[in-house]
Amino acid sequence: MPTFGPNESQMRISILGCGWLGWPLARRLQEAGHFVRGSVSSEEKAVKLRASGLDIQVINLHNLEPDKIQAFIKGSELLVISVPPGYNARGGSMVEALRKFLDIVGQSSIQRIIYTSSIGIYDDTEDLSHVQERDVTEHPNARQALLLRLESLVLHQQFATPLILRLGGLIGEDRHPVYHLAGKDQITNPEAPVNLVHQKDCIDAIQHVIDRAALGQVYNLVFPEHPTRKNYYTKKARQLQLPDLHFSQAPSVGKRVSSEAFIRDMGFIVKAGV
Repeated sequence: MPTFGPNESQMRISILGCGWLGWPLARRLQEAGHFVRGSVSSEEKAVKLRASGLDIQVINLHNLEPDKIQAFIKGSELLVISVPPGYNARGGSMVEALRKFLDIVGQSSIQRIIYTSSIGIYDDTEDLSHVQERDVTEHPNARQALLLRLESLVLHQQFATPLILRLGGLIGEDRHPVYHLAGKDQITNPEAPVNLVHQKDCIDAIQHVIDRAALGQVYNLVFPEHPTRKNYYTKKARQLQLPDLHFSQAPSVGKRVSSEAFIRDMGFIVKAGV
């Protein structure tokens, strides 16, 4: 079972990866009264974000500079890692980069780590099975193996208490898979359940975890309703007045990912919908 500590009225938080999710999370936590320091991978990105008043550092995981990392985490109690793992030739180097990064972080004041992973870690199956946190594949493909290795690095470091959130497919006001599907033919897996989560729910969930000082668990986070891909995307395309979608008649594979453990243990309500 998770462990809870006293509420923190103000914390010093470092967020590795102020991108599509990390940036609005940083702003939310700053508005809540926390001291927040963020990172991006280039000076060009940093200049744009610093106008908000946040302390933004340049941290490139594939070209680590220990002095910059130490400045990024100096005095922080909590580290949020929100960096897409990448599923290309750099995947292996991402594992080594995260290992080296955590080695440096281990010499700091960081006591807790929240790491955003992915439900891509689970298999798609013909029976569209119900998936919980323990249902990790025994025979991972390259993408799943990368996710497992990155999670393992976070879970087995010795200096901080980790919490991993396996996020569903990410959607938001400016991001939705239906835009890529609109007008296409032979869209696969029409009967597969959707496993999506809104940006707002991700941010709410991470803030909820921080406020409750939740420790030491791996959780899924997806919207608890799972319509079929065909029904959901057809309806969404009509709502947005997009071209019709045309689905394949081939058998579907997929999964239905459960967030029951997170909702139960954290007392969290997924509100934003999909």
